[in-house]
Amino acid sequence: MKRSTYYFAFAGKKPLMLVLSALFASSLSGCGSGGTTEDPSQPIQPINPVVSKQVIGTIQTVDTQANQITINQTTYPLEGVEVSYQTQSLDASALAFGMPVIFDTQSNKLQLNPNISGMVQNLQKGSNAVTFTVNQINLTASQDMLSSLMDIENGDTVLVHFTPQVNGSNHVESLIEIESEGFNGYEIEGLITAVDLVKKQLILGNTPVNYRTATVEDGGIAAGRFAEIFGNFAANGSGVFQAQTIDIETTETLADSVEFEGTISWVNQEQTLFELNSRYQIAVNANTRFEDGNASNLLVGQVVEVDTQLQQDVRVATEVDFETTFITDPDSAKTQTNTAFQVQGVMSYTNSRLTFNGFEFVVEPTTQLDDGLTLQTLNNQNLQLEGVERAKIYYVREIEKADNDFEIELEGIVQNGMLWGYSSNDQSLNAFEGQTVELECRLESVNQVSLCQRD
Repeated sequence: MKRSTYYFAFAGKKPLMLVLSALFASSLSGCGSGGTTEDPSQPIQPINPVVSKQVIGTIQTVDTQANQITINQTTYPLEGVEVSYQTQSLDASALAFGMPVIFDTQSNKLQLNPNISGMVQNLQKGSNAVTFTVNQINLTASQDMLSSLMDIENGDTVLVHFTPQVNGSNHVESLIEIESEGFNGYEIEGLITAVDLVKKQLILGNTPVNYRTATVEDGGIAAGRFAEIFGNFAANGSGVFQAQTIDIETTETLADSVEFEGTISWVNQEQTLFELNSRYQIAVNANTRFEDGNASNLLVGQVVEVDTQLQQDVRVATEVDFETTFITDPDSAKTQTNTAFQVQGVMSYTNSRLTFNGFEFVVEPTTQLDDGLTLQTLNNQNLQLEGVERAKIYYVREIEKADNDFEIELEGIVQNGMLWGYSSNDQSLNAFEGQTVELECRLESVNQVSLCQRD
């Protein structure tokens, strides 16, 4: 098709190097809904919000008459804004409700940031839904989009934002059709689930990717990392995606001041550090302000808007705004590709790997080190690790010195009566066989515990 047409549905949430200094050693005790304790006898001082240089979120409204756009509850004028996707400039009319964007408020540049871009295939228009495939991903648009999707045809080039559903389907939240002329390759994004370093191949979701000739930006390729990959499918019909550019997304390459919108994918036990959209790590301190909630509402699956500032190489939340619907059961939001763990013991460290009782844990540039720890002091230390398991690899998000007492906290799956190589001399682990649990146990020896009970 030779025209540009824009379609949209209900807004969805884009499934959006920390060495902790003494600045963040304080805990969140006493943090309420405002994050600070105020003296009622003193006048309340106005809080001047930090003006974000970058805004990462989804479009909530587009007002063509007023020539303005709303992202993350904030309205911005569209006058002079440069809209683009990859290297292709687009008209401001491409700013569809529900489409994720990255907006640089200083340069006035706004980039569309869909989950995928590619060619429509296998289009089926039913009375209750429209189904189609883009980049080998099956997509479903619900009934409220039927009238606006009637002009879509097989072969059209589209940008799609979708959310995976519990039943395995992918619900289309926003779709934009663009001209194929000047289009610089398709896009896929998600978690890398497997890597073959010899063949230079990886698996992104269920898509095989050849990256032998690709340019890799902002980090190394490893299973469990979130990546945006641009390229094209092989012409031989093998279904292999030939990567041209791979962008490993982290907070390190972002502006000093960034506003995020997304879903919490991991949080540490003290609720002082969390991960957003499986890629961005954000710290919380005593100065963090909370709107419509407090630190106890930082749970996996919770949707939040977060203002952040880079402080001494740590991306810190200056304000967290909660959605009105709170997560009450964080276990229900966990998935097989997003499983938290916690382990304690005397670790060996070499080449960015901690080992303990036959388990290996990956220390990344974004891993947070507390209690004065450095990479040079990790070896043979009694440590407490918290992190997330993805693609059967354990990524450490936070490292602390373990307390030198007999009580230890463990989180993981109990298999064959053992948890992280610990067995229980009183068989107390046996009651949790096959379960992923958070436990408090008594340490009896190097690899034995007792009196294990749920934390």
